Amino acid sequence: MPSGAANGSKLGIVAQNVKLDKADLSAPANTPFTIHFDNRDPGTAHDVDILNAGGAKVFDGKDFPGPAAQDYGVGPLPAGTYKFECSIHPALMFGTLTVQ
Repeated sequence: MPSGAANGSKLGIVAQNVKLDKADLSAPANTPFTIHFDNRDPGTAHDVDILNAGGAKVFDGKDFPGPAAQDYGVGPLPAGTYKFECSIHPALMFGTLTVQ
């Protein structure tokens, strides 16, 4: 099971030094799940967005400055491979979300 899949319904990501601690996450298909996002970068805003294979945003998490944490409630997604990223730092902070 890819890292980050806690119990299938709550995923955790930490942002620190403008990097994410995970590059791979997995979530259950067609079931809502939560992303617990811990932004540890003082004074730097980050967020989590999820994009489908075509690059369209299917989830848009609100950005917030660190240090702070936020739970994002993500609606059900169909099975597939998605990209997750910080929309503010997409070249530095991104990974793959496998929904199955």
